[in-house]
Amino acid sequence: MSQQPTPNEQDRSPETVGDIAEVTFERIGEILDAEKLVYRNEEQEIPDGSTLQVVRTGFSNAAIAISVRQNMLIVDSLWRGQLSTSQAVDVLAVVNSWNQAQFAPTLRFFEQGENLLAISAVREADVSTGMTRNQLGAFLLSTLDAVLESFQALGKQFPDAVTWEENHTHDEQN
Repeated sequence: MSQQPTPNEQDRSPETVGDIAEVTFERIGEILDAEKLVYRNEEQEIPDGSTLQVVRTGFSNAAIAISVRQNMLIVDSLWRGQLSTSQAVDVLAVVNSWNQAQFAPTLRFFEQGENLLAISAVREADVSTGMTRNQLGAFLLSTLDAVLESFQALGKQFPDAVTWEENHTHDEQN
């Protein structure tokens, strides 16, 4: 019985091995462009006085910010629904249930404005050693999908907070 030789690293295509490179906003943009997602780049001032580059995108139910800070790729999102602070116990139960049952994203909530609660979802990846294109694409796309799934679940739990159509058409850039 003959064995098939296993390909060594030189025989593999770059897509298989992947070139590990720094995660940049250009590379993030390439992934979003390939998926035909509308986004914009911004600079945001942070408390230490420096500026943070942020890629902003969104869907009908979500505002999403992608940034790299201290070697962490962070996808942070905000559900467009707003709930009364009087619903905090229910929100806590739903958020805890999601976080216990799901791998990603991590849901959290906080007060926003007077007597309102906002729910956000976050997922992070260590990029201190870089990522291949496939790793970056898989992380970003699986995160966007998981955020949409979590926010759809929130819409079912809190239907009165849904003031938009649930068509997941990507929002147009303003």
